[in-house]
Amino acid sequence: MTNPFINDYVTVQNRGVATGFQTIGLTAGNLISVGGLFTLTEKFSNKLISYSILAVLQLVWAVLLFFMITEPEIMDAKEERHQMKKSFCGRVYSMLKQAYKACK
Repeated sequence: MTNPFINDYVTVQNRGVATGFQTIGLTAGNLISVGGLFTLTEKFSNKLISYSILAVLQLVWAVLLFFMITEPEIMDAKEERHQMKKSFCGRVYSMLKQAYKACK
């Protein structure tokens, strides 16, 4: 229901739009799944077959989408430095860099 990567991959100005698209996608997926696919398979005598077909179709769709997604190049240098400073590794890197400069 949520996407924790919105904060990592979307700029601050566009996070609301990204959350809106996520909600639209979730709603469209539910409508297609329940309204379309289940309606097509509900007449099967064995419900296990009906649910198996739905599960396989959704798995295939998820795998196809997984290979279509690419890492966006949206962060500018300033925002990337800001994200780096907030992370634990970024703080350690910053401390080591300051210590190195102090030892010079």
